[in-house]
Amino acid sequence: MGVVSSITFAVRFGRTARLDRLQWWYHLSTAKEMALGGCRFGFTAGPKAVERFSVHIERWLHNTRQDLYGNGSIPLCPAPKATG
Repeated sequence: MGVVSSITFAVRFGRTARLDRLQWWYHLSTAKEMALGGCRFGFTAGPKAVERFSVHIERWLHNTRQDLYGNGSIPLCPAPKATG
């Protein structure tokens, strides 16, 4: 059966810096779950899942013409850039 898990990334959006999140859901196969010791709870995403999530976020930022800014633990994603 496997387990479904997610990675969540906090971000502030727009001019008001509204706090929100970007979330990526993924499925962990039964075989992979057993290889990790069979624990369903307390599972931490492996490096490959984090890498895929990073690529997904980079593509999303590029496709929506947005950038992340800031030095703090929660970055700012301003309103999308105007086109044309």
